Amino acid sequence: MQCTLLYEYGYKESHCKILLKKIPLLKRLIRELRKIKTTIKCKISKTAKPKRKMLFFDVHICDHCNLNCKGCSNFCPIAEKRFVDLDILERDFKRLSELTDRKCELNLMGGEPLLHPDIIKIFDIARKYFDCNIQLVTNGILLADQPNEFWQICRKNTIKIVISVYPIKINEEKIIAQARKYDIILTALDRTSAFSWIKHPLDLSGSQNIEKAYRKCEWGNVCIYLEDGKLDPCGFPLLAKHFNKYFDKSKYKFAESTEEDYVDIFKVNSLDEILEKLANPIPYCRYCTLNFSHSKWEVSKKTIDEWVNVE
Repeated sequence: MQCTLLYEYGYKESHCKILLKKIPLLKRLIRELRKIKTTIKCKISKTAKPKRKMLFFDVHICDHCNLNCKGCSNFCPIAEKRFVDLDILERDFKRLSELTDRKCELNLMGGEPLLHPDIIKIFDIARKYFDCNIQLVTNGILLADQPNEFWQICRKNTIKIVISVYPIKINEEKIIAQARKYDIILTALDRTSAFSWIKHPLDLSGSQNIEKAYRKCEWGNVCIYLEDGKLDPCGFPLLAKHFNKYFDKSKYKFAESTEEDYVDIFKVNSLDEILEKLANPIPYCRYCTLNFSHSKWEVSKKTIDEWVNVE
């Protein structure tokens, strides 16, 4: 019967015999492919994202900002004024330097990092412990008015400056001139298009599928966040406190983060332990809906519906 079907499609008898001999081999190949697929599924369920080869993380120099973006994922419009403690920062950088053999890249950001009165001291601390790429991520509003000492320290420590571009006016000519004068690498992160502005409503019931949410998340294990000896796959578990405090009189609250939501850098013995943990989902993923929507940039009105869906 199999040969008859092949004959109808124009196959010669000799070709039919060759093909029929290969059918058992094809069946075995299909079975092996199914096994491989099952193995991959098992690995995905255990490790939601590829493990990084190098640690790359963000640290908030301050939590507040001079540009209040609607629905800011870092809760900057509703965060209290806070500057990172330099002693704690140096303690954490020293520990991570030991764990990574100084091969660790970082973004100094916020909030707006240029609001920190000791920003140039932070440049010195960061370069003291790390040999790789160090970036200052800023909205650029205060950049043109920085003193010469700021630019000199940037050059000394090879600090790259990244400007997140917003639909606001900044003194671009002066900024570019200063960067050229002091031989500073200056780049721009385009945030001007409509598709750059994302609303990410969170599910306060915490009923989302944790593994599914983490696998599909664009920020998990990408926007790794450091605060007070803790590293987490994104900033949300350690920054949700700003939401809870600002809306403390409402019925809406996120749970406090636990040790399952982050890595305590003083309780691990190797970089591999950190990277393995960050590659996996955390309990806080239960709040992420991933129902992103796009809109134009607006100034925050600090209303609760900018961050969560409320009835």
